[in-house]
Amino acid sequence: MGDATRETRADTRSGDPAGACAQRARIAAARIVSSDLEDRSPQQRAAMLTRLGLTRIIWDWREEHALRFAAEMDALEAADISVVGLWCPLPLGEPGAPDADVALGLVDPHVRAQVEQLRRRGSRPDLWTCVEFGQEGTPARLSPAMQRARVRRVADHLEPLARLALDADMCLALTNHLGWFGEPENQVEVVEELAHRDLRNVGIAYQFQHSHHHAHRFAEVLAIMQPHLVAVALSGVDPDGIQTGRKILPWGAGRMDRKLAHVLMASGWEGQIAVQGHSSDDAEPRLLDSLEGIEWMLDRWKGVRHARPVPRIATPAWPEPTSGGPYMGMSLLSRRLRRRLVDSGQVAPTLPRVRTSPPEPPPITLPQRQVAEAVDTRAVDGDEPPEDTNELPTRAAPRRRRSEDAIAGTSGAGTDDGAVADVRGGAVRRSRGGAAGVLAAIHAARAQVDSDGVPEIDAPAAAERASGPAKPRKGRGTGVAAGRRRGDAGPVHPLSPIQDAPPQGTSYEPESAAESGELPLRIARREVTFEAPDPYTGAIHALLTHLGQVGFRGAPRSFGWDAQGRHLVEWVDGVRADHPDAPTAALDPARIGAFMREMHDALATFEPPADAQWFDGLPGPGGDLIIHQDIAPSNMVIAEDGRLVAIDWDAAAPGTRLWDVAHAVHAFAPLHGRGFEISSQAERMRAFADGYQLSDSERERLLPLLALRSERMYHYLAQMRATGESPWLELWERGVGSVWASDAQWIRKHEHEWRAALLG
Repeated sequence: MGDATRETRADTRSGDPAGACAQRARIAAARIVSSDLEDRSPQQRAAMLTRLGLTRIIWDWREEHALRFAAEMDALEAADISVVGLWCPLPLGEPGAPDADVALGLVDPHVRAQVEQLRRRGSRPDLWTCVEFGQEGTPARLSPAMQRARVRRVADHLEPLARLALDADMCLALTNHLGWFGEPENQVEVVEELAHRDLRNVGIAYQFQHSHHHAHRFAEVLAIMQPHLVAVALSGVDPDGIQTGRKILPWGAGRMDRKLAHVLMASGWEGQIAVQGHSSDDAEPRLLDSLEGIEWMLDRWKGVRHARPVPRIATPAWPEPTSGGPYMGMSLLSRRLRRRLVDSGQVAPTLPRVRTSPPEPPPITLPQRQVAEAVDTRAVDGDEPPEDTNELPTRAAPRRRRSEDAIAGTSGAGTDDGAVADVRGGAVRRSRGGAAGVLAAIHAARAQVDSDGVPEIDAPAAAERASGPAKPRKGRGTGVAAGRRRGDAGPVHPLSPIQDAPPQGTSYEPESAAESGELPLRIARREVTFEAPDPYTGAIHALLTHLGQVGFRGAPRSFGWDAQGRHLVEWVDGVRADHPDAPTAALDPARIGAFMREMHDALATFEPPADAQWFDGLPGPGGDLIIHQDIAPSNMVIAEDGRLVAIDWDAAAPGTRLWDVAHAVHAFAPLHGRGFEISSQAERMRAFADGYQLSDSERERLLPLLALRSERMYHYLAQMRATGESPWLELWERGVGSVWASDAQWIRKHEHEWRAALLG
């Protein structure tokens, strides 16, 4: 930002990449004047900040607060609290509107008076401003000519405020509030345009609560803003926060917060950090929740491990503002309404402490039979893995999507990988992901609802109307957890199988399928899993549809999309092969080998859509067909009719038969040197190869792939760990990466045993 870096920000800098927010005294409180359950006096607000250890504030206001500005400043000065930011919105009419230019360049008289008073007091805060209160989502890009005209018009509008700030030795901070002006690329163009007018005191203040649609590309957004970024206002971010109403959360309560913090700290950016109230709840516990979230993340960054703090207020703002004009904040009227409801006992004054993820499970001790049967388990989900590592070493498989809890509407355990559990017949099974039974049981306990209230899906209609395969959609977050109830009104998703007008193309023949009994006439919601859309969804839909059409019954069926755009995948009743109640034959390597041969033969005739996108985290040598890539006991279900079904197809990608077999052999032999006799492992490997009917030349080519597949898992985990995303950081810290690396070394060390087993 050049000349805009002044002492008010320079004193927050240090050599520590987290130095800008390493101490509470350097963090600013924002959105606590106009957005707070308590109608605090200036002295009460200053006392609250002192209790929290905060010495800075970004002062926001509405009309009712402007009249007591002097009293506010007196109270803050008495408590030694600095004003480092002042909210100065400057709404600008839309081009072409009748009153579009009425307010062009006009600075609010209150702002002029406040800036003058702060200047006399020797305070030089940044003036936080925006010119637009837009809609959620990324607006369409304008043509070059229109973009240039828009940038100049916004710069014309902001120039008087920027000059007012310059005359007072202050800086102007452009802040995002959605719409065109909320996009960092556009703000940077405005900053550069003002710089051409010799106004170099302009930067950017980025607000997380208005940037949920940026979360999937935050590293890119940060790189664009970083040369001009002077402040970041933290607020918890869920990938589906807008759809689920979880827009305003304390920092640390959002599922993506740790990843975003990792990106921010790793970038080396140093500037003003702010925590926000911005809700109709009590600002004090909400601020404290965010402060504790920051401190927990900083500790994890430094290698200090302790439990994630439980938020006191982990819910969205309530109620929605009943009035308040364009500022999109809580008005005095809505705050008084909330206060009356609290006083009358209709709502609690402060929401109870709740978790945003299931409790952390205790260390898992696998049953002896499970260990003896060589079951390959998964790592436990959650932000804090158990400290005790005496259990069987875990494995991690690629996970790029999370499945919603379709029944209970609950979120995943602090990761992007959720679960739906089934307790029918006493068998606990996760339909997606691979957490151990303890966590699955937690989800299952929350999934007990009256099925009478669950809507049903017309399967033939859904199949007939499904757009298959759908064009992959980039940048989509996880979908809404609760399905639309029968009779509900609302917009229909373009890819919904229950929309009135079917899109072009179809992948099912619903009438013949229904008549033949392959599809029931109606499918209850409990009989499907709901998968959030991602770039792979359309391709996986096409793949599963193909497998059904060629008669392969070892994969779940795909029924297209619902009204929220979620992928509907068949729920297969049964028990997972790694469950203690699974029959011994479930782990028979010869049977698994024969199953994979049949599966690959069915996949051999699949022609992927031209625009298909596939998971690319585990590139293999060659790619002559689409393969599953994660055949392991945790992804094999023994259906009620005894057949094997492979679930969890989200890692499907181009590969070879032998690349798929290499991972399956690792899981079912198993190929590691802990607790198993090599002779037994070699015998199981040979049985697998015999079941698959591998030729001698195929067995020869398989040998080097056994170690290579484990090495690719190690490199994939290292790559994902670098993103800071859960659960990869936790898995890496737990040592899962080193397990795969040591497995690769051990496999190579004993290659002569594997050669003798396969070719002897």
